[in-house]
Amino acid sequence: MSLGKAAIVGVGTIGRGWALLYAKAGYRVSLFDPSVAAMDAALGAIATSLDDMAAFGLVRGRDKIMARISIASTLRDAVADAEIIQESAPESLDAKREAIAEIGREAAPLSIIASSCSSLLPADIFQDAAGPDRCIVAHPFNPPHLVPLVELLAGPATSDETIERTRAIMLQLDQAPIILRKPVPGYVANRLQAAVINESMHLVANGVISPDDLDLCMTESLGRRWAFLGPFATMDLNADDGVAGYARRFREAYQELGRDLGVAEPWEETAIAAVTEACRARTPMLDLRSKREWRDRQLMWSLVRSRLGPRDDGTAAKEKA
Repeated sequence: MSLGKAAIVGVGTIGRGWALLYAKAGYRVSLFDPSVAAMDAALGAIATSLDDMAAFGLVRGRDKIMARISIASTLRDAVADAEIIQESAPESLDAKREAIAEIGREAAPLSIIASSCSSLLPADIFQDAAGPDRCIVAHPFNPPHLVPLVELLAGPATSDETIERTRAIMLQLDQAPIILRKPVPGYVANRLQAAVINESMHLVANGVISPDDLDLCMTESLGRRWAFLGPFATMDLNADDGVAGYARRFREAYQELGRDLGVAEPWEETAIAAVTEACRARTPMLDLRSKREWRDRQLMWSLVRSRLGPRDDGTAAKEKA
């Protein structure tokens, strides 16, 4: 399948993941980064990720995918005739605003300018954009070629057409786009993550639990359910009368817990030190890279399982009987 052209501006870990996704979907991909070192490393890193995905059966035609990816010598060359331009500059207001403004000056009028921003408000980063109606936040999660969620957030001038076109492109990439209806600091998924992490630090700081046992609360309980259900669906299944009944019985208890949570407390240095000690005991610094590769392989396995078809809930055996 051959689609249009996508430009990736900024080729760190996020940009490289985007490049792989677009090329895998059939787009011609042009890469640009002001850092020569980043450009030099990009193709090799993408090739390594493709090799790993091929080993798990997640991609076919590895060489054809790589052949769709090229390096541009200038920003103008990279964005020329691109259907979508994925900006992945460093996460700072000045860097984002400058990159988006420059992209807007060079891009064709109908090109979508999608920012990989993870927390800044679109009104701020699109402030100097040429053609703000075609600008949108498309926030991925690291690594984007293995974590499908993409948060779409419009700026004050973003057109409905831009939102729908971007959503359609994300679906072409086999991503899971969600639309945020209004801007909030940190967007949605990071706010949920912040609540969990801040309370985790608070519990460790107050001597309630060790860092290792805290992680087990997620890997052996909440995370197992939320990985395929989500919190609302979990509540719905945890009561015979569904989420409405769950809310009637437990709403006040959750509100009381909410008043006691330490999600707004500062991270205590003692807690950070305890978490660091636990993490280094599990994974020495020299092994962090191999641990990241292990993480990516676990994500690949989860993608393999999700694409094998409907989860085996026992209905297949019943149908055969």
